[in-house]
Amino acid sequence: MALMFPSIEWLNEMKDSINADEAFEKAAAKWEGSLVMHVQADELFDKETIMWIDPYHGKIRDAKIINSLDEEKSEFVLSAKYATWKSIINGEMDSMKAMMTGKIKVQGKIAALLKQAKASDALIKVQQNMDTIFIDEQ
Repeated sequence: MALMFPSIEWLNEMKDSINADEAFEKAAAKWEGSLVMHVQADELFDKETIMWIDPYHGKIRDAKIINSLDEEKSEFVLSAKYATWKSIINGEMDSMKAMMTGKIKVQGKIAALLKQAKASDALIKVQQNMDTIFIDEQ
């Protein structure tokens, strides 16, 4: 069953899928520090959504939608317009290129985030393999 992005149902399925993914577990074995996927409103989706994710040593301990960027402490905030996240999840855009070209704005220690490049790739592969329907397509 396809799950709507962005939604708490999609986020929970992502957490469960990542926690079952051996590639992520191995790649993120040393990852400590939460991150935010900040979905900014744009012409396709007019509502901001903030997804807080807490990876820790190869598993996602918690994931939830929060109301503001300062509601939960986060090591990294990745902010991009809805259309950018949609393109990444659809496999049409590379997340690292999106960061380097400014399509994804990064708050936090970029050097620490770059150390997690393999884990980030594994996380995105899980997202790309999920049965996702996008809110602008319903």
